Amino acid sequence: EMSMNISVAPQPGTATEIWTSKGASGELMKVMGMTLQKNYFDGKNKGATSGQGQTKQLTEEEIADKKKSYGLIPELNYPSSGMNYKLIGIEKYDGEFCYVLKLIGAKSETYEYFNKESLLKVASTKIVTTEQGTQELAFTFSDFKEYEGFLFPDTTNLSVSGMQIKLKVKSRVMNAKVDLNDFK
Repeated sequence: EMSMNISVAPQPGTATEIWTSKGASGELMKVMGMTLQKNYFDGKNKGATSGQGQTKQLTEEEIADKKKSYGLIPELNYPSSGMNYKLIGIEKYDGEFCYVLKLIGAKSETYEYFNKESLLKVASTKIVTTEQGTQELAFTFSDFKEYEGFLFPDTTNLSVSGMQIKLKVKSRVMNAKVDLNDFK
């Protein structure tokens, strides 16, 4: 669960993300008790995204992409999931040298930046093609904290369509019982 500050929203909100060992996932964003966006994937062949009063079922291509990038640490699954990825080199990102991994989805390209020294993922840029055109989502990850033997970012900044969203982890739980119905 994360606190969420959106540059265009007058009040802070919350964001909750879940992942299961079977590839299912869910995201829920709320501001002032109202749901802004929900995303759901059952890990197999059903999923939807909801926002601004409209629900869209995931296409076959989107489901195929979700099956390739799943889990709490999706990079661990790339070799066996069928993910189309390629190490394209080393670039400077925010003054630090980073390995750059390119992922190719059905309607997207993603560039993931891993700090050359720490190997932590510090940024990700996703370029998505939709019916409305091309959209770029730029994520940065920072304030890494150890949890159950792994380092996770406690702060995520997202820039999309001129909007800035800052997410700060409030709580993290592993191996908990989850109800995916809240995300449908």
